[in-house]
Amino acid sequence: MPAVSVIIPFFNRAETLGRSIASVLAQSFTDFEIVCVDDGSVDASAQVVYGFSDARITLLQHGGNKGAAAARITGVNAAKGEWIAFLDSDDEWHADKLTLHMAALQHTPVDISFTDCMFEKAGVLTRYTHPVMRDQQAWAQHFLDGCYVSPGATMVLRRSVWQALGGLDERLNRLEDWDFLLRAALKSHTFSHVAHPLATVHLGEGWPKPASIIAATNAIVAKHARVVETLWGAEAARTLRASAELECAAACLRNGQRLRGAVHMLGVLQSPARFMRWWRR
Repeated sequence: MPAVSVIIPFFNRAETLGRSIASVLAQSFTDFEIVCVDDGSVDASAQVVYGFSDARITLLQHGGNKGAAAARITGVNAAKGEWIAFLDSDDEWHADKLTLHMAALQHTPVDISFTDCMFEKAGVLTRYTHPVMRDQQAWAQHFLDGCYVSPGATMVLRRSVWQALGGLDERLNRLEDWDFLLRAALKSHTFSHVAHPLATVHLGEGWPKPASIIAATNAIVAKHARVVETLWGAEAARTLRASAELECAAACLRNGQRLRGAVHMLGVLQSPARFMRWWRR
């Protein structure tokens, strides 16, 4: 049984998928399997996978496009490793990613872990350094603010934790990773961070449509706000709602909907502390 199952979901990613797979095969840590999930591609993505002869690679295929959450669920359901690692099909790992990450998890056992990463856009690299968390409550606060850990390229978690939480919510077309991490925090699962940039996240030119972000944030607030208030207090619930408004505002402004974006920004002010954290970023 491999120690780590690497899940690579993809949809029409023939141009970048090979780079992602190659970055896993180049790892100095070798006790892994790669589970590639084709979410209904109509390009040559599957042929890219077939082009690798490594026996550690498995290809699973959906009959049609079911969405990113469903593809990750399919991958994890087929996984054999104790640990699950995710890699988006347009991103890549640095060669020591699994070596350093798994060593850190041996030293400080937790349920879910992340690393720093590099963001690449138009050939320019920028390091994202994760803030230092003083304790597990700080992680909870962090996830109320949003999902800023690039889980699609840096997250490693215990398969048992995934199973206990029921995996991703495939009803969400967007922000399903934020929803998952909120559920993990609310169930008191533990988190850690490796302060090395061990992945490169390649940023494209497009942005999600506002309607999809608004629908997702409405669902997340409906699912979690009451539980957050019960467990962590009224200000925590206001923080969650303000963070949802911030996601909506960003989606609107990026798509040229300035008036609508301004309205959502007003909603962020329900939590002045959350607004100030955004202002200082």
